[in-house]
Amino acid sequence: MISPFCLSHTGHFSEQQMHLMGADAGKSDFGTHSCRKGAGSYCLGQVAGPNPITVTLRMGHSLGKIKDKYIFHCEGGDQLCGRMVNGSDFTCEMFAVLPPHFTSEADNLLTDTFWNDMVPGYSSKPSGFRAILPFLLASLIYHEDFLRRELPEGNPIFRSRVFSQNESLVTLKPFIKVGVGRCPYTGMQATGIPPHLAVSKKVDELIKKIERIEVILDDQREYMRNTLPSNVSTEVVNDLRQNFQVTGVMPVTLKDMSSLLADVKAAMDAQYVMITDFVEKRFTEVAALSNSSANSLADGTDQWNWAQFQWPDRNMHFVPHGWRLPTQLPVKSAFDCWYHGDKAVSIRPFCKLRKNDILSCDAMRFTRFKRVMKEIAERLELPVGVDTPTDLTLAESDACFSVAFDRLTSDLLEHTRIKRPNDWSYGSAYNAILKRAKHS
Repeated sequence: MISPFCLSHTGHFSEQQMHLMGADAGKSDFGTHSCRKGAGSYCLGQVAGPNPITVTLRMGHSLGKIKDKYIFHCEGGDQLCGRMVNGSDFTCEMFAVLPPHFTSEADNLLTDTFWNDMVPGYSSKPSGFRAILPFLLASLIYHEDFLRRELPEGNPIFRSRVFSQNESLVTLKPFIKVGVGRCPYTGMQATGIPPHLAVSKKVDELIKKIERIEVILDDQREYMRNTLPSNVSTEVVNDLRQNFQVTGVMPVTLKDMSSLLADVKAAMDAQYVMITDFVEKRFTEVAALSNSSANSLADGTDQWNWAQFQWPDRNMHFVPHGWRLPTQLPVKSAFDCWYHGDKAVSIRPFCKLRKNDILSCDAMRFTRFKRVMKEIAERLELPVGVDTPTDLTLAESDACFSVAFDRLTSDLLEHTRIKRPNDWSYGSAYNAILKRAKHS
């Protein structure tokens, strides 16, 4: 059953879920305060759960003038409340699940250069903020399939650096661990775990060990029933052949000839498969190299193997059929897509897209996108020897964008009431540009 405190986690309830809780979505049975009240009721309603004082302190309520001076948060009880409010199952060992985290083998990949490419302005962030970034990144990578399944395809998060600009993320996936109770790779240990769940974990480990033993015993019984008699008979026949010969010649039966022919055929089949796989692999490599060379000649860069897609009109395009230009995209993410592409789906830099790659319903949006990028490009100061922002590294691109965008916003803020330019989407920036044009 879904408890009211889950509202903040799920974001919204379906109509079926509302009916299960005996609530009516149209009558606003749930409000912003439901999460806080529901969380307290949920924690106090659990058998062997946190005590009322711990829950009261977690909710930020007062114990009274005297008790407030002597009773404070304690780590164990407060952590137990936190895990319960998180929605973890209090009745099984998964209550002690650990957050996704990297093993020590990933340290060589998580360098300052990596983070500067991943997070614009990383080196200027506070050390406390930088310390939590590995856990945030591990959680995003671990839950990528869930996010892509639950969020709309056009959600701006999929145009952020973590999904669209860094191919190193694929190599990081094997170094992400979760674990329950304690991680054997990093030593991370869950806190705020009640004793009965620790016992439950040991019992569960014992059950799994017994199940593995049962599987081994079943395999042994199967071996003794089916394989062992045949092996024994084979050994007996081989021994007889070694010791019983007719005038020095070993007898050969039809069964022996059939077995020999079968072995020869199996060896020839294996060689044929090996040669076929070798030829197909080399053919694939040559074809991929040819496509890569063709793509490089087409867009003037060999830094990424950008894809081409065949549409129902049988023509090749630089975007998948039905692809829509992203909306509500922050200006910084739009700048990255414009000059560095969307590597998550191998779409080349948007500035290199052709007119027939853009659907007619996105033509006006693409014009606005292009106008904003033109305003920024006019204020860019590229390093010596660099002709286009597509040749910049991500760190260099961040630095150039920051200066150019500050110059643009200083010009635009005189003619618009929109504040917090760092939160602008490219649509907001375009509207501000239009207002400036009217006042000039």
